Amino acid sequence: MLAGFLATMARFEATYSCCTPHDITSLKVRFPKIDWLPYTKAQRQEAVANCDIWLGLGGTPFQSAVSSWMTDHLTEEALMCKTAEKDMYFLGIGGQDEEAFHSTQTKAVIGQSKGLWIRDLLSYEYLTKAVGKQAKITASADLGHLFFSQNSFSTVKKGRFLTCLNFDYKYWPNLEPTLALVSAELPLKEQIWLIQESRSLPGAEKDLFLTLPAQEQAKWTEYSIDLPLKSLQNCISSWPNSEWALTSRFHTTLACAWAGTKTVVLDTNIKLKSAAEECGFMLLKPSASPSEITDAIKEARSADLSLLKAKAFVAEESVHAFCRAIKI
Repeated sequence: MLAGFLATMARFEATYSCCTPHDITSLKVRFPKIDWLPYTKAQRQEAVANCDIWLGLGGTPFQSAVSSWMTDHLTEEALMCKTAEKDMYFLGIGGQDEEAFHSTQTKAVIGQSKGLWIRDLLSYEYLTKAVGKQAKITASADLGHLFFSQNSFSTVKKGRFLTCLNFDYKYWPNLEPTLALVSAELPLKEQIWLIQESRSLPGAEKDLFLTLPAQEQAKWTEYSIDLPLKSLQNCISSWPNSEWALTSRFHTTLACAWAGTKTVVLDTNIKLKSAAEECGFMLLKPSASPSEITDAIKEARSADLSLLKAKAFVAEESVHAFCRAIKI
């Protein structure tokens, strides 16, 4: 998302800062144009005081089902912006659960914002249902499409099956029987356990893998998307492009679409449902039986590249609209 945004903004002489609690060293390698700062309240206040515009870029700021951490963060940021008299914008963002849009805190942040470009239709519909249709709220597309449209994946490897699974602090009861059936009924030559979340969080990729019996783990090759100190171009060029995929990850869904992978998506939240619909992928509830999921994978198709290119165009237009809004 960030790479797509920065590439589109390259014609401007803009400077950027961002406070983060994560690995600043790797971020500096990948995005040297940004002044990466520690995530302390003092540093955040200073960054807001020194900026011209506050921008919430990409991701899922509107969420409440798992925890209130993002809502609390945005409430603090909004107060800092109000105190410093700085305008707030959101670009290429979405939601995870319907309840989040009805939160008093969320509505206050939206009310304070000058413009919001929403990355998927379902999030846009839920948001406008909660706060009403407003000129400052625009249906758009995910900024990740910009990066994917400008970089190439390797050729699809026949017989390779990829999973990237996350259930937000929950266990998936159908995990083991589903994977066993897929392995038994598809002509698999290789199985890739893709890790999008590098932390060992409950219900995320690393945690789920450890719940599998040793004999099942042995069938899989673990592969982390995050290659420390490597550029995003390096990461995408070494992506384990697969014939089939089963995922409950938003950006893995988009990556599989651009890579030409025949993909089935598990419907765990608003953003997954939107991603599946927009890419033309089959969507199933996690409660679907192992046989239903296996049959869906057998029948899965790759995404229509022309539809994806249209999404990239819409995403690019949203960046241009943001630039017009802030008068650059």
